[in-house]
Amino acid sequence: MAVGVPQRVRDDVADAGEQLRTHAPDARWTDPAGWHLTLAFLGSVATAQVAAIETALAQVAASHAPFPLSLTGQAGMFGRRVLWVGFDASPELSVLANDVRAALEPLGFPPDERPFHPHLTLARARKGNALPRGLADRYVGPTTAWTVDTLDLMRSHLSRAGARYERVGAWPLAAAPE
Repeated sequence: MAVGVPQRVRDDVADAGEQLRTHAPDARWTDPAGWHLTLAFLGSVATAQVAAIETALAQVAASHAPFPLSLTGQAGMFGRRVLWVGFDASPELSVLANDVRAALEPLGFPPDERPFHPHLTLARARKGNALPRGLADRYVGPTTAWTVDTLDLMRSHLSRAGARYERVGAWPLAAAPE
């Protein structure tokens, strides 16, 4: 489950991230075409479960109104293995993520133990390596904003070249704003 990231936002982040590639030439840089904001990760899903997941997502989407979201313009790291770009605090995004996770729990998908940390992954260290210290501090990114208006179901296709993501369903956030 995810929130899509508009092309203009992906372009802005990709342009800002380009400056970092020379500082981490051995990193595996993610493809901006696949950038999305993950709300819940399910792992492998049986075909028989898809219809129930889609129904749950449609119900969650119908109970949420569109809301604004923006980038912080800053990056961070998970250890020295993952470089990410962050989002401004958004109560609406947190509630949406919590509601998605709660709707999936009865379907056999336990909620993630880790707290929700919205981000876009820019790069990962290759196996056995680490990203350079201070890499996140070098990032000077956009604070681009947009309106989140859909909830997406994503499928990942893993390969040696990296993950490729496919949107397999989308539901509009349809509740009237409060």
